[in-house]
Amino acid sequence: MASDYNVWVDPHNPNAASYFAHKIYHLCPPRLGWLVTAPIILFLLTHFAFGVEAVVLTYFNSSFHLHRYIDNYL
Repeated sequence: MASDYNVWVDPHNPNAASYFAHKIYHLCPPRLGWLVTAPIILFLLTHFAFGVEAVVLTYFNSSFHLHRYIDNYL
């Protein structure tokens, strides 16, 4: 089972996802390279955008008071 092993790559790391998208692109036949990797890159960019959105919305949420403590350190 895959969960029994330690994986050396964090699947949420954009660098790792970009690396594997690059490897998949070079392993695909020339005509299918962009057809296969374009959805991967699209999902990578949307995942990053939703992560940034979640951080910004959490920071500016008035009921979330951690930003008051963060502002003291900035």
